[in-house]
Amino acid sequence: MNTPVSPSYPTYTPPASQTPTPVAPIKKKNATGKYIVAGVGLLVIVVAAVIVMTMIGNKQELRQQAFVEETPPPVQPYVAQQKAALATPAPTGTISGTACIDKVKNGPATLVFFDLNSNSPIKAQQGPSFSVSLPPSTYVVSVSDQTLATKMAYTNADHSLKKVVLTAGDTVANISVCDTQMNIFAQPK
Repeated sequence: MNTPVSPSYPTYTPPASQTPTPVAPIKKKNATGKYIVAGVGLLVIVVAAVIVMTMIGNKQELRQQAFVEETPPPVQPYVAQQKAALATPAPTGTISGTACIDKVKNGPATLVFFDLNSNSPIKAQQGPSFSVSLPPSTYVVSVSDQTLATKMAYTNADHSLKKVVLTAGDTVANISVCDTQMNIFAQPK
């Protein structure tokens, strides 16, 4: 009997440097300690945030209290005085006379009372005869056309502008605003 021979193959043996290292089995570690440390750390952060927010809120309250303490109380008597002053009409005086408005050629004429104390004009649309109530002051009276050019004025004999001094309750009457040869560059007298 012949026994069949099985073919033999050469066996390969790897060198020692290529031999795989045996792997140790994975052991489960106790991770609960790490979770406790992380939880405590988070708790510390939350407590610190609450403390900081409380301090900020207290600062704002202190600022508001300081602002309230710095604000003076309202002054009621002063307000009452101002209301009374507004209710009482300001004293005035009256300037009356005639103006040669009909001699102005460039459209409608305007009577102008120039306040020398405040350097401001007060305009009045009036006819040839006028009577105007004004605050006490010193005025120069003139007539201007629609281009605001001075056409005539109340003047002295030398054609310089004449001052009208008006006091409270007084009337300055019979002024004539008709001089067309007025010297508007001379100082009012």
